[in-house]
Parts: sequence; structure tokens; C-alpha cells
Amino acid sequence: MMSTPREFIDAYINAYEALDVEAFLALYADDARVFDSAEPAEYPDKAAWRGQVVGWFSSLERNGEAECDFEDVEIIETAELAVVNGHIEYEGTIVGTDEEVELESRATFVLQKFDDQWLIIHEHTSIPVEFDEDDFDDEFDEGEEEGAEAGEGKLLGDQGDLDVEGEGHRSGLLGEGESHHPHHHKLLGDEDSMKVTGEGHRGGLFGDHGDGDKPTEALNQ
Repeated sequence: MMSTPREFIDAYINAYEALDVEAFLALYADDARVFDSAEPAEYPDKAAWRGQVVGWFSSLERNGEAECDFEDVEIIETAELAVVNGHIEYEGTIVGTDEEVELESRATFVLQKFDDQWLIIHEHTSIPVEFDEDDFDDEFDEGEEEGAEAGEGKLLGDQGDLDVEGEGHRSGLLGEGESHHPHHHKLLGDEDSMKVTGEGHRGGLFGDHGDGDKPTEALNQ
């Protein structure tokens, strides 16, 4: 039973390294929403996510060489919700071959406590993408020129004329002085405080790195 978010990480690692589909899916709530880095990239619930996990695990050789490693882990925990984020490295061997594969991903897990057990209710993974800075600048310049050629137009209805010069004017879009960035603590409930824990490499993931727990004020800035 995963009575702490830390135990959730251990259970995740163990399920992957055993290529155990059922143990892996047991980490998810039935209505967990998953944003994955591979197409189709979004799964509305565990039933939909199951097919991706089955295909993923069945593509790897069950030779005891599947490995999973969490690094730079941060845990934000309240009484009923927790956020776990960090870098994950997956390793394995393609089934029927000697080809070893390795995948590095950034992941954020939102956990909710159900009967003293932490389950994933949302997961978001991404893979950093490298791009040529010169190509990016060229594409941005082209977009800016196309925007300038569009001239003035009533893009926002009765907001008045809007000069399109690549960057839209802020006035009239969000209103004067309005904030459209709700406080982070709204995601975690109105707890008075939460724990933020920084963790290290899996070799010492929760080992001799000191306690690491430090209470902090709720994110209400």
C-alpha cells in the first residue's frame, strides 16, 4: 500500500522494472487523465491508458534489464493531494533483439489520497526538444511580417481597431488589472501548509541525503 508519495515512487519503479502491467495500472485512479509524450498523447482515463501501457511493456524484453530511475524529484504534499515532479530515465531491451533503448522524460504526477492510498489522478510527461535557434528566429520574423501585412481589423468585435504587428495589444484582451493566474494553492486545497521535499538520484532516492522535508507556507503569493 502506498501510504506516502515516496512509496508511490518506489511502487512505480518496481512495476516498470518488472514490466508488470497490472501493478503499474494499479497506481492510477480510474478517472486519471494522462498527457503522454507519445501519440495519441492524451488519455481521458485509466481504461484508455491501459492500451498504451500494454503496448509499451510488451515491446520490451522480459530479461530483467528493464530499469527506471527518478532524479531531481520534488514532492509537494498536503493532507489529501500531492504533486510529484522530476526527471525519469527508462531503460530496456527491444523484444526479440539485443537492441537496448533509453528514454529520458520529465514528469509531473498529481496524486490524491483514497483510503490512505495515493493514486495518480493526473500525469503529464514531456521530452525536451532541441531546435535550431536560427531557424526559429527566421520563422518568428516571417510570422511577424505576415501579422503586419494583415493591417488593422476588428479582431475582437467591439474592442476597437487593433494594430496587428506580431504581438497583440494587451488592453481589451484581459481587462484592466485583472489577473488570470489563480494562486497555485487552489490546486491543492486551502491547507495551511504543505511539505516540499527535494529528492536525489534513485541510488539514494530517499536514503542518506538528510530528511529534506521542510514546511513552507501555502503557495498563495
